Amino acid sequence: MGLKMEMFKRVLGVDILPASSPLSKAPPRYAAFLLDNEGERAYERLSKRELIALINSIKPDVVALDNVFEIASDQKGIISFIASCPSFTRLVQVTGSPVNGTLPLSIVASQNGLQAEKLSPVKTAEICARLAAKGVGCLVRAFENETRIIVARGRCPGHGGWSSERFKRRMYNLVLQTTREIQKRLDDAGLEYDLYVEEVEGGARRSRFTVYAERSIVEWLVKPYRGDIIVAVQPILLERLEWIPLSRIPSESAPKKGLIIGLDPGVTCGVAVLDLNGGLLLLESEKELSRTTLVRKLTSLGVPVLLASDVNPPPSLLEKLAGILNSKIFCPPRNLTISEKRELVQKFIEGKYIKVQDSHQRDALASALKAFFTFKNKFERAEAKARSMGCHIPLDQLKIMLLRGLSVSEAISMLSQPKVEVVKEERQPQQIDPAALFKKLELYRIKIKKLRRSLIRVKEQNAVFIAEKNRLEEELQRLRDMLENLNVCAKPEGFERVVERYKEEIKSLKHALFALKEELSKARHEIANLKRMRIMEIRGVVYPLKVIKRFTHNEIHKTDEAVGINKGDIILLLDGSGGGRATASLLIKKGIRAVISETAMSHTALEAFSEANIPVFFSEEVNVKQIDEFAVIDKKEFDALFSRYFEEKEKAEREKRKKQLEKLLEDYRMERELGLS
Repeated sequence: MGLKMEMFKRVLGVDILPASSPLSKAPPRYAAFLLDNEGERAYERLSKRELIALINSIKPDVVALDNVFEIASDQKGIISFIASCPSFTRLVQVTGSPVNGTLPLSIVASQNGLQAEKLSPVKTAEICARLAAKGVGCLVRAFENETRIIVARGRCPGHGGWSSERFKRRMYNLVLQTTREIQKRLDDAGLEYDLYVEEVEGGARRSRFTVYAERSIVEWLVKPYRGDIIVAVQPILLERLEWIPLSRIPSESAPKKGLIIGLDPGVTCGVAVLDLNGGLLLLESEKELSRTTLVRKLTSLGVPVLLASDVNPPPSLLEKLAGILNSKIFCPPRNLTISEKRELVQKFIEGKYIKVQDSHQRDALASALKAFFTFKNKFERAEAKARSMGCHIPLDQLKIMLLRGLSVSEAISMLSQPKVEVVKEERQPQQIDPAALFKKLELYRIKIKKLRRSLIRVKEQNAVFIAEKNRLEEELQRLRDMLENLNVCAKPEGFERVVERYKEEIKSLKHALFALKEELSKARHEIANLKRMRIMEIRGVVYPLKVIKRFTHNEIHKTDEAVGINKGDIILLLDGSGGGRATASLLIKKGIRAVISETAMSHTALEAFSEANIPVFFSEEVNVKQIDEFAVIDKKEFDALFSRYFEEKEKAEREKRKKQLEKLLEDYRMERELGLS
C-alpha cells in the first residue's frame, strides 16, 4: 500500500553500477538521483569519494538504496559511511531489512505504484529515492540518539621543572571552567544529560557528558576544539546495526513480564533485575553506562514497574529513569547499612549458582530484594484472594497493578472484566523537517531561559526568606537563653550560684591572661635577642655556630641535611658524650674549624680532633649565646681562644720535643760511661 504523504523533502537515491562491487579491487562506481522540492537531477557515474562529497555538499535528509551493502561489504564499512555523512542525513534500505526479510525492488516498486522493469542504475536510484520519500523501507541506524562530550587536557607537562605543578593546576582549572561553560549551554538549551567529572585539587582532570540528543543538535551548541584542552563531540556507537521500519505496523504480542530493578548509580553502575516472583533475570555492573543503553537493556527483559534504591532520598538517576519508564520508585525508610545489604544478598544467593562480583552488584541486588520482600506478603494475599474467588487472571499483571498503587480488590476487579477490543486508526507518518525542528528547539530554548530566570528569582527570594527565618530563630533562641538566665537569677540561691560561677570564670581568665603575657614577654625577649645576634653576625662581630644536639652519627647527618655542615664551620655540641673516634671522623672529613661541647667528651674523640688540628673547647671556657637552634660566639673572644689554643699546643709540643732530646742525650751519656768503664 503506497503512502500519499511524503516523509522527506530531499532524498538521494543511490545504486551501484554493473560490474562494480565493494569487494572488488577496482573502486566501485555509483549512479545517483536527487529528488527535492526544487527539482530533480541525475548523476550517472560517481566514485565512492565523489558520492560522499556530493552527500556533504547537497546535505540530503535521506540516502536511499535497495541494498546498503552495495556501499560497503561489512558492518564496519557501513558505520564508516554513515559517520562520513552529515549528522542529520539518514541511510534507508527501501527493500526491507535482514531482520524482518527483504523483497526484490521490482515488487516493492509495483506495490507502491512505480514501474520497475529493465531498470538502468540511474532509474534504480530514482525509484529508491521515490520509495524512501514515501516512507517505504527501513532506517539503518549505527549510532545512538545521544552524544558524548569529552573535556580533557590537550597537553601533558614535562617531567620535573619548577613550573610543572603550576602548569598542571592551570590545565585542571581550564578543564573545570570549560565543563561548567558546556553545562550552562546544555542547561540553557534544555537538553537532558548525565555528567561525570574526575575531580582533582584545583580543578578537574577529565569530564564526560552523555547528552540525550543527536550529534547535529549538540554540535550546534558545543564545537569540537583542540588546544591546551580538548573538547571532543562524539556520536555513541550501537552494539550492532539497527533496522527500523519507516512506517511501523502495530502488532499483537503477549504482555511482557513485570520487573523490579535495583540500581546503584555512579561512574560504575550496578544493575539487578528481578521478576515479580523474585527470580533473578540480570545482575551486572558496567562503567559509564548511558541512560539510553540502560533503558534498552531493561525494556528488552520486560516492563520496569519498580525502581529500587538502597538510600533515601533516591539518586537523581532513578527519578529520571522513572519518568522515562513510567515506573514507581522504592526506597527504604533509611539508608541500608553494609551489613544489612550483605545479609539480604547472602540469604538470596545461598544454594544458587549466582556470583556477586563487586560492591555495585551487591548494592543493586540488595535494593531489588528489599523492594521485593516489602511487597511479597501483598502479592501472596492477592494470589490467595484471586484463587478463593475463582478468578482466572494473569498473576503477573495483578502484581504490576499492585505495585502501581491499586488495592487488591481494584486490581482483581479490573482484570476480571471482559476485554474491549480497541480499533486503532492507521496514522500517517509525520513529515520530518530539520529546519522546523531547529526552530522549535530555539523557541523551547527561549522559553526555558525565561523559566530559568523566573526560577532563579524564586530561589533568590527563597534564600532571603530562609536567611530571615534563621535570623529570627537565632534571635528567639537568644531571648529564650536570656529568659532562662533571668529566671535563675530571680531565685536568691540561683543568683548566688551565677555570681560564684562568674567569679571563678574571671579568676581562671586572669590566670590564663597572666600566663599568656609571660609567654608573650619571653617570646619578645627571644625575638629581640635573635635580631641582635643576627645583626652582629652580619656586621662580623660574632661567628654563627652549627648546633648538634647529640654527638652521634644520626644527629650529625640530620644537622647536615637540615642546615649543612661545611668547611670552616664551628660546631656546638649540646651533648658531646656519645661519640668516639669514628663519630669524630665524620666532622673531621667535613673540614670544620673547631668544636665547642657543653659536656665531657671521650678521650678517643679528643685525640682524633687533636690529631686533625681541630681545637675542642668546653662551655666553661667560652661565652656562647644560644636561642633554640640558633647560637653565636663573640668573634674577638673566639679568635683569641683559637690563637691561644695553637700557641699552647705548639709550646706543649716544643716542651715534649725538648724532653725527648734531653732523654736521648742522657741515654747517650750513660752508654758512653758504660763503654769507657
